[in-house]
Formats: sequence, structure tokens, C-alpha cells
Amino acid sequence: VMNAARVTFCAAMIVCIAGVAGAQTEWVEDPDNPVIGLGEPGEWDAGHREVSAVVFDGSMYHMIFTGDGEEEEDPLSIGHATSTDGETWTMDPANPVLTPGEEGEWDDIFVAGGALIYEGGEFHMWYTGSGGDDVWIGVRGGYATSPDGSVWTKYEGNPVLDVGPAGSFDEAQAWPTSVIFDGSLYRMWYTGTDLPYYFFTVGYAESPDGISWTKHPGPVLEPVPEGTGWDDWDVFDPSVLFDGSLYHMWYSAHGTVGNLVLATGIGYATSADGIEWAKCPENPVFTFGEEQPRFARVLFDESAYRMWYVHWVFEEPSQGISTATSDCCV
Repeated sequence: VMNAARVTFCAAMIVCIAGVAGAQTEWVEDPDNPVIGLGEPGEWDAGHREVSAVVFDGSMYHMIFTGDGEEEEDPLSIGHATSTDGETWTMDPANPVLTPGEEGEWDDIFVAGGALIYEGGEFHMWYTGSGGDDVWIGVRGGYATSPDGSVWTKYEGNPVLDVGPAGSFDEAQAWPTSVIFDGSLYRMWYTGTDLPYYFFTVGYAESPDGISWTKHPGPVLEPVPEGTGWDDWDVFDPSVLFDGSLYHMWYSAHGTVGNLVLATGIGYATSADGIEWAKCPENPVFTFGEEQPRFARVLFDESAYRMWYVHWVFEEPSQGISTATSDCCV
């Protein structure tokens, strides 16, 4: 892991100086990265930890993350951690706080973290679940609530986000990854997967209550044509912020590198309505050699932009969860 590495970030539509767009700034990695390592040997998350969402409740950062054990049969489950500064994290002693359902339920194979918001003194999570005969077919979105981020109640009517019809971009999987509530409408960006090749694209849906979702008919973010850019295989796992006038998305991507398909870094895009997106021409905005960042989650906490992400190295285990900051616009 690079020590306090500086990585150029294109803030194409973030106005750091009034009236000036296309400004450049830098992300600075925390010198103590990774700030969250793997669980201890034998623990439920000793094999894998992956950031899913981070929110700030006014006094504390809350992270939900996906983890599993060292054995192949260990299921993915969801953990919870808290922090006062976003860097030093305390694991919830109740972990894992959300686990797969009972046999025969829609999420009896695994559950994975997704989108998280803190609204009305309550935590709302839209998570991913899988059940049935094929672990990767029919992966859908569920809904759960919590008063504290630790004790969760699954919605009885789950799943709330279903896969699309045959031939659609999300016919195999629909993973909730980012939700914003604007005071009257819940807006979701999710990862959709088709058949039979499992190409990832980004979908969009709206809901008046966070339970009944209406999908946009097609993907709102797609890869570029093969051989024309860094994200020419697929795009996935969006993290979206709204600054009052503009939507900002950070997303992960795979690209073709020789005969391989590799994670190639974090991209950035902007939108006036959350549906029509313009990718930053300097993409990828966060990347460094063989240690590729992915699954970025970004917050603006009134003092800086903060990113939590996972280091991914080809054919190696997860390197844990890291963080970086940018002080643009402060």
C-alpha cells in the first residue's frame, strides 16, 4: 500500500472556485491504510471484508460492510462498525448484524451490504440477497431498518427490488448500492447484470416509500465500446452524492488489459437529473498500478470529501478497507 500517495482526481463539475468548472484536486490516502483489516483467523469475516456504505449520523460514522470466512462454504454476511473520525473503527460486538435467511427464504444463500441512509432517527438499508438453486441468478434487493445500525429488522415483504424480465440488462442480478432521499422521493442507483455473460451496468429506480420501486427502463451508465477506454468491459457499484444542484457518482469498472479483464480503478461522472450522466474525460480518477481501488464510498462531511474503498490485487485476497480525503471546495 502506498504511503499517503497522492492520486489525481478530476472534479469536472465540482466548482472549487465560483464559476470555474473542470478544476483539479487530489485524493490523499491515509498513511495508516488499510484502516480496517480482515477479521482474526476463525472469525466470520477472516477471509474478506468489503466496504458497502458509510453514513454520518451527526456525531458518529457508521459503516456497513460485507464479509465472509476463510472456508468456501462460509456465507457472505453484513457487519457494522463505528468511528468518530472515519479512520479508527470499532467493530460491533453483535457482528454479523445481518445474516442469510432461513432455508427456503429468498436470501438463504447470502446477504451483502448495499445502500444505507440515516433518516428520521433511523437507519435504512437496502441490501443484496441470494437464494434458491443458483447463487448468482436471481440476486435481488431487500430492505431492513435499524434504530442504531446494530439491530436490524428485515422487511416482511422482501425482496423490494427484483431482477428484470428476460433480455433486460438486469435479468440476472439487481444489487442496490446507493440511495438518496430528497424529502419526497427515494432515488436508487444499483448494479444490474444480464445473462449469460454477467456484464455489469448501472440502473436507476425511484420510490415514494423506499419499498415500492419503479425502475428506469434501461441502464443509466454503461461501459464504453471495447478497446476505446479504461472501462470497456463493465461498470458497477455506484456511490452517488447530491450537492443541491448536481449529482456526483463514483463508480468501479472492469477493463480489458491484453487477454485479461481487470478491475481498473474508480471513475467519476456527473448528472443534472441522476439519469443522464457525463463521465469525466480524465477517468479513471483514482487508480495506482496493480493495487486497484474498487467499491468506493464517498461522503462530504462539511470539511472534506472522504472516500472509503477496497484495495484489489489480481489473484490475491482482499487487502482490507482503506480511506482517502480531498479538501476541494473547503
